[in-house]
Amino acid sequence: MSNVCQLVPPLNEDAQRVIGIARICHEVNKAYCESINDKSASSWEDAPAWQKQSAIEGVRAHLAAGGISPRESHNLWCDHKLADGWSWGMMKDVDKKKHPCLVPYDQLPAHQRAKDYLFAGVVGCFITKGGDPSGK
Repeated sequence: MSNVCQLVPPLNEDAQRVIGIARICHEVNKAYCESINDKSASSWEDAPAWQKQSAIEGVRAHLAAGGISPRESHNLWCDHKLADGWSWGMMKDVDKKKHPCLVPYDQLPAHQRAKDYLFAGVVGCFITKGGDPSGK
């Protein structure tokens, strides 16, 4: 075993659950994006750390509140992006931290609002059922 592996403590059960739910949300979003001919999303395994962290924080917010609306989810996502130095831009540009969805919820096109509904719906399954994404 390498020294690096020895320095990283194992994740507790709650952290594993949150990461598992975030992964499912990410993959559902990727599939939805592909269905609307947006091929820009990568798999969870290939996603950058900031993107995974965004999904994890979204899941934590939903779980802590016992569920939140798609509007609230979008607002939290915007707050997270803005706090991380992102701003509105006509096109998504990761290097420049620009994103076209950094707008009030009502200004999002329907196909973008759908992502917030999907995220809330997936996390909601684990709130109402107390489910474990590993199938346990």
